[in-house]
Amino acid sequence: MALTEEETYKVERWLKRKHVNVEEVAGFTFMQYYKPRPSKCKPYWRCLYGLGVFIFTLKSGFVRGAQLQGMWLNMGLRLNPAWIVQYLLARKIPFTNYETPLKQLDRLSSIRTYDEFSKKMRSRRRWGIFELLFGLFIFFGACWVIFATPHVWLAGLLVSLIGIAHVGLSLSTLYQGISCQYALKLEPQEMVLLRPDEDEPVKFAYSDLRKVNFTSAPFVGHEFISFIEFLDADLAYHCYPIERVPVKKFDEIVLILRQLGIDATNSF
Repeated sequence: MALTEEETYKVERWLKRKHVNVEEVAGFTFMQYYKPRPSKCKPYWRCLYGLGVFIFTLKSGFVRGAQLQGMWLNMGLRLNPAWIVQYLLARKIPFTNYETPLKQLDRLSSIRTYDEFSKKMRSRRRWGIFELLFGLFIFFGACWVIFATPHVWLAGLLVSLIGIAHVGLSLSTLYQGISCQYALKLEPQEMVLLRPDEDEPVKFAYSDLRKVNFTSAPFVGHEFISFIEFLDADLAYHCYPIERVPVKKFDEIVLILRQLGIDATNSF
């Protein structure tokens, strides 16, 4: 799939901002953590993990790690990671962590479903409900203060804004931490992602999957959410939060996908 002039411009501008000269790149990786080696890497002071991580190996032997921002749920992307992959491949730069494993199965003999409401999601639900009730209490209490004592309306307004912020945080926790989480089903000929609030599941035929990876990304504070990310046959990028899939099952799913001839990894 050829990139448009605008997409090419965005990719080149991003690479320039990250101090990556395409002519000096010997290979790149995608969907892999950046773990620096002190003498060979720039920047060498921190690791890069989660979604949107690219690692560029230069012909000089040095390595540059870069990460795209705004990767949450495929929304708000000014620069799609698929454009970077397509741009580099078009210039014959090797995709070094992509491989095609030997295909052992043409289809699965049975359906495998991975759907579990985890303890972490139950904890988020309790915390979200508490935040919601607490925020509503503060908001309505501040409204009562404003009407009962008009001379302190400014203080009441500030307190009501705090209550609104708590309500917003609770709704975000309940939605992103619970409602928008996908379960995974491996059917004989396709991979299916299911979500409770969606009538139509997301389906991908195994023949349309090039590279699949399980990873995690920050959610709130120091908490992380697990994701499945993949490139399809057209090198388009997709990622979905899959907290409903037990982490202990990731290796099992990776093994099944590799038997189907898909480059699958677990970076969680």
